[in-house]
Amino acid sequence: MTFFLFYAITNLPIKDEDFFPFLIPFSDTIYSPVSLKNLNHFPAGKYGFIKIKKNGHLCFEKDTTEIKFFGAQIFYNDPDSDNAKIIAGKFLKLGFNVWKWGAFELFWNKGINKQGWEIKIRRFDYLFYQMKMHGIYCYAQIDEYGIILPSLYFNEAKEYYKINDIDSFTGEKEIYSKGIQYIMEKSIFDAQKKYWYDFFNHFNPYTKLKYKDDPAIIIVELTNENFLIKQWEYFGLEIDRWPENYRKRFNQLWNNWLKKKYKTLEEIKTAWEENSKISVLNEEKYGEIKFYPLKMRDTTFSIRRRADMANFLFYLQNTYFERCEKYLRKIGVKALIIRGNDFQMNDFDKLTSSKSKFIDSHIYYAHPDIIGKKGRIKNTNPFKRRINIVSPVSYNSVLDCAVSVSEANWSYPSEHQYLFIPLFMSYAAFQDWDIVILHAFCSNSTYKLDYIEQQLIFALNPLIITHCYLGSLIFRNRLISTDTLFYYNMNSNSFIDYINNRKIWEDEFEHLLPLKYKIRTIFKNEKRKNLKNLPKEHLEDSLVNTTGELKFNKKRELFIIDNKFVKSINGYLEGLIELMDFKILNIKENKYGSISIISLDKNEIKNSNKMLFILCSSVRNSNCEWDVPGESFKEWGKGPPLASTIECKIRLNTYKRNFSFWSLGVDGNKKKLLKSIFCDSGYIEIEFEKKDSTIWYLLEAN
Repeated sequence: MTFFLFYAITNLPIKDEDFFPFLIPFSDTIYSPVSLKNLNHFPAGKYGFIKIKKNGHLCFEKDTTEIKFFGAQIFYNDPDSDNAKIIAGKFLKLGFNVWKWGAFELFWNKGINKQGWEIKIRRFDYLFYQMKMHGIYCYAQIDEYGIILPSLYFNEAKEYYKINDIDSFTGEKEIYSKGIQYIMEKSIFDAQKKYWYDFFNHFNPYTKLKYKDDPAIIIVELTNENFLIKQWEYFGLEIDRWPENYRKRFNQLWNNWLKKKYKTLEEIKTAWEENSKISVLNEEKYGEIKFYPLKMRDTTFSIRRRADMANFLFYLQNTYFERCEKYLRKIGVKALIIRGNDFQMNDFDKLTSSKSKFIDSHIYYAHPDIIGKKGRIKNTNPFKRRINIVSPVSYNSVLDCAVSVSEANWSYPSEHQYLFIPLFMSYAAFQDWDIVILHAFCSNSTYKLDYIEQQLIFALNPLIITHCYLGSLIFRNRLISTDTLFYYNMNSNSFIDYINNRKIWEDEFEHLLPLKYKIRTIFKNEKRKNLKNLPKEHLEDSLVNTTGELKFNKKRELFIIDNKFVKSINGYLEGLIELMDFKILNIKENKYGSISIISLDKNEIKNSNKMLFILCSSVRNSNCEWDVPGESFKEWGKGPPLASTIECKIRLNTYKRNFSFWSLGVDGNKKKLLKSIFCDSGYIEIEFEKKDSTIWYLLEAN
C-alpha cells in the first residue's frame, strides 16, 4: 500500500497551466550579462597542438597549464555562412570550447567529385574557420560506422574508392559490416587511407592551413563504438554475412594466428579441452579452424577456445590501430590520435585505448527508453534505478590516461532532465575528466524550427541550454573540488578470467563503481606504490563523495551540490532545504526540478558581484501529450517549447552587501528589476514566481 501511494504522488503529470512559452532562439548570439565568452582564448590553436602530460591530463605545447574542454557535437557540417557564424557565436556564448562533427565520412564522401561537392566542402571550411576564430577546438572523429562503404547515401563514391565486391554488400551494411576494417583487406584499407589523405591535405582557404597542420584540431579518433571484442560479446560478429573474399581473409588471419601459437591440431584440442563443451568441431582441420562461436556468450564452446578467439581479436584490432597511426603520422597529422570509444568498455578495449594514453566513453540516460511499438518515450525516474550516468565513465578511466566523454545526453522528453547537467558535470569535475561533449547541439534543420525536434538535439531545449552555462562554469573553472586521493579498480588482463566472470547484460550494472572516490583502473601486471584498492560499498552511497560537496539521497530523491561557488538542489523539491548560507523555503508546490545558483565571476558566492540563478522543473513542446500520465509521452508537439519553474522563496547570505535582482529574458539579458528584501544577519530574501515567465535570474552587486 505504501509503495503505490508513493508512486501516485511522485509520478503526477505536470499540469499545462504550470508551463509558459520559453524559446531560446537558435540565432541567439547576443552578448548578455551571463555570456561566457571570456572563458575562451582566440583563436583556437593559439598555443600550439594539444599534448598529454605524464599525469594523463591535457595541456598545450606552448602553455603547460592543464585545460578542460566542454562542448557539443553537431550534425550540420555544411551550414551557409550566416548559420556558421551563429553556431560558433552560440557555442562561445555558452562557454563551449570544443565541437565534434557527426557522420563526417558520410558527409565528406557524398557526391565526391560531383557537382555541388566543392560547395559543401567550402562551407565546411568556413564553419571550421568560424569555430577556430571563436576559440572553439575541433574533435575530429574520422570514422562513424566502421568502414568507408558506398551505400544508398553516397553511391557516387563507388568508382572513386574502388572497394572490392562492393555490390555484394546488401541490406544494413553499417550494422553487419561493423568490424570489417580490422582485417585490413587492401581495397578497404586503401580507401580509408585515400579519404584520410584527401581530408588532412585539404587546404582551408579561410584558415590558410591544411587540416594536418592546424592546431585547432585537438583529437583525431579512429573509430566509433566499434571495438572488436565488444562487438563479438554483445552483438555478435556478422562474419557469415560478409562477401566471400572478406570471409576468407578473416579466416586466414585467424588460422595464421593459431599456427603461431599451436604446432598441430592435437595441441589445439588439448589446449581447448573442457568437459561437455565443444573444443574442436569434427570437420575442422589444422589450418581450417572456423571462427565459432559468432557470439562470445555462446557457452556450448569451451572457455579456452573462446579465450583464444578474444586474444586474436585483441591482436587484430591493435595491429589495425598501429597501422592507422603509422599512416596518419606518415602523411603529417600532428594532432593527438586516439583509438576509439564505447559505453562500458571491457578490460581489453581499455587496454587497447590506453595505448594512446586516452580513454573515450559515450554515456546516455534513456537513449531512449521506449515502450511499445509506437516509439513512446518512457519518463524514467533516475532515483528509482540502479544505473547512473557517471559510473560507466569512471569504470572506463585508466590511470595516467586522459578521460573524455565524446557523447553524452539525457533523452528528451523527460521530467527528470533537470538532473543531467548538474549531476554529470559536477562529477566530471570531481573525477577530473578532461573533455565532455554533449550529443548533439543541432541537425541541418534545427535553424528552421521553433520546437525541440528529437530526443538528443538540444539547441532549442531551454532547460539544457540554460544548464550548459552551469556546466561550463563548474567544469572549465574547476568549481568542484577533486580529491587528492585515488582509489584503484584492479582489472584482470587474462582472457580466461574475463570470459569466465562475465554476466549477462541485464546484470552487468550490479557492479558499477561507487563514486565516493576519484577512481582509475589499473591492470594486474602493473607495479605501483601506495595504491589503495577500491572499497566495496553499497550503491546507495555511490554518489556521496569524499570532499563533502556532492550529496545524494536516494530515499529523499535529492542530489545536492553545496560549496563556496555553487549551490544546486535537484530532485523532489519539498519543505525547507538548507545549505551553507543558502535556504529554500515556501516551495509553493512540491515537484521534481532543479534550483541552482552559481558565481559568474570566479569569486566565492560570499564575495561574488554577479550570480546566476536557474530554477526549472521540466520543459516540453507545445501540445505535447501524455500516453500514460506521469509515465510516457504520446504526442511530440510543436513550438514554442514550454518551461515550468519552481515557485519559492530563497534566502541567501550576502554578508550585508547591496544587490539588484533581475529576471532574464530568453537571450540572457536583463528583463525586469524584481524586489528583494533584507533580513537579519546579512541575508536577503528573494521570491521566484511563475508570472516572471523565466527560468533564470541575475543577482548583481550595486
